[in-house]
Amino acid sequence: MPKLIVEPHAAAQAAAADAEALVIRPASTADEATPNHNAVAAQNLVRLAVLTGDDAWRDKADRLIATIAPLAVENLYMHMALLNAVDAASRDVLRRIAASTDGNTNAAHNRASGFA
Repeated sequence: MPKLIVEPHAAAQAAAADAEALVIRPASTADEATPNHNAVAAQNLVRLAVLTGDDAWRDKADRLIATIAPLAVENLYMHMALLNAVDAASRDVLRRIAASTDGNTNAAHNRASGFA
């Protein structure tokens, strides 16, 4: 993923960190004609965590979701892509619980969870 501007109190902005200076940087979290970039990034981070087994990706996804969630509560309809990311994250938790009980973390298990 490109290096995006991430402020402590905000989600990733739709501009690269090395982009030309703008008067104002777009930082919307709502879905428009396309899903919001923050929600897509969160979904991708969850998928990376599942496919690689690296919890650092999941931690980044959780932080991004937690940053946007207070804004999403105000208007759930405009944050459906974020809800998809939350759903993907919760399916990952369920997959991990199932894998820890039977020791099965293979690709078939990931496919059953909708990640492969």
